[in-house]
Formats: sequence, structure tokens, C-alpha cells
Amino acid sequence: MRHLDQIIWLLRHPGFRAQPISACSNILAWQYNKFTRDTIALKLDDITIQARTSDGIARLVSYFGNRADEMFDFMRLFLKPGDRFIDVGANIGTHSIIGAQLVAPNGVVESIEADPDTYLFLKKNIQRNNISNIVVHNVCVSNVSGRSTFNINHNSARNSLFVKGDKTIDIHLQRLDDICSTGEIALLKIDVEGADYLVLQGASALFRSCPPKVVIIERSDETSKIESHLQDRNYYLMDFDGTRGKLMPMHDKTENIYAIHQTAFERVRAIMEVAH
Repeated sequence: MRHLDQIIWLLRHPGFRAQPISACSNILAWQYNKFTRDTIALKLDDITIQARTSDGIARLVSYFGNRADEMFDFMRLFLKPGDRFIDVGANIGTHSIIGAQLVAPNGVVESIEADPDTYLFLKKNIQRNNISNIVVHNVCVSNVSGRSTFNINHNSARNSLFVKGDKTIDIHLQRLDDICSTGEIALLKIDVEGADYLVLQGASALFRSCPPKVVIIERSDETSKIESHLQDRNYYLMDFDGTRGKLMPMHDKTENIYAIHQTAFERVRAIMEVAH
């Protein structure tokens, strides 16, 4: 059943539907690389990302290139020079680096990654692409400050406070309120494998003083709490279709929630399927 689900996911992916022959070739090449090397350099737009062949995002970029994640398309449509982008769960840096290019020369990205080993890949990828407008933090974002056990998975995309991994490490916890100074935030991305609601709880001052224009947050077991939390703070919950480049009413099968603050509707109106 697991393999069948993977095949169905693959056939439905926009990157596969757009270029099925190329995707099949890339999949075969990835399988070869996965069994013959530990790390690989991948091209994404005009950047080069060094990744482990066990990294989930590396597999997606290898398969689909620029179509690996619909979030890339949203960022290209939404982020503007001078913006501030906070990337919680930055992993090896794909979204942070693309975001840094989009908000340059005067904008800034704050890139946060908990796992020390993945953080090293993140820093090296930033240096490799000569990016100077990213501030990096090696910390685990939660609703409290302190220490906790953190689960490390062979696939770094599954590293988590909650999801059991291949090993555990002791890690420093910090609230987003204590990491990021106040000031206007265009985009807040949260992808932390089940701890997403904790991140929101630890950002109460940030949301109170200057709520991010858009929050992109992964669905989890806490999705109903996340939705209520954001709606109570004047966010409208949407989905994004990368193929069409449009925001649309959210349904319960989306991987990510695109939360649009009421102050941002004019800015995103051009990419909304239905005007608010």
C-alpha cells in the first residue's frame, strides 16, 4: 500500500504531469545516485544546492527541478525586493536562498534550522551561492525556551520534536518571539514536522505587534488548532495551485495552509482565484 501511495503521489505531482518523460529519467538517475554516493550537487533555478542523497527535498529537486514545491512558485509571485522572510525549518536552504534572491538587495531572510548537521549544509549552501542577506539560527523553535530531546531521521525532512527518528540529540529550544525582532514580515514559513502549532504559540508578541502578511504552515495533527489560531488573528485560509499560480479556497487535502492576513489582500489580489 505504501508503494502504491507513492506511485499515486508521483503521478499526481504537477512536475510529473508537466514533463513525465523527463521526470522518469530524473527518477532513474536519482535512484542510481542514491545508491552510489552520499551527497550530490543539484541545480535549482540559478543556484546550486549541496545535499545528502537521504534528504527528502533533494529527492524532490532531483525529480522535478523548479517544480519540486509549489511554494517556490508562490514565493516568486509574492516576495518583493525589501521584504522580510522568516523560514522556520529551513533544512538545507532551498527556500531560504530562493527567498533571499527575491527580496534582495535590501530585504532579509531569517533562516532557522534545528539539526546541527543540517544547519552546516544550510550555511555551506548559503556561502556556495554567495548570498549575503540571510541571517542563520541553529535553534529549535517552540513555545518555550529551554532544552529538549530532538529526533534525528535519516531523511532530514522528518527531523522532529515529536516524530520518532533514528537517534535523538539534546537541543536548545527558543521561542520565535525571542529570535526575531519586531518589524514587518512579508512571509513566515513554518515546516517543523508536527511542532508547527508550538511555533505559533511561541510567536504571540510577533503576531500581536506586526502580524506576518502571509503564513505558510504544514498540516499536522494540530491542524484544527492551527486554523483556529490563525483565523482568530484575522487570517483567511487558502490553498495555492502552483500550476495556475492562483490562491483558492482551502480544502482538507492540501499539504500546506496559506494563511493570508486581512492587511495583505490587496497585495495578493492578482493571484487570487476569487477576490475577497
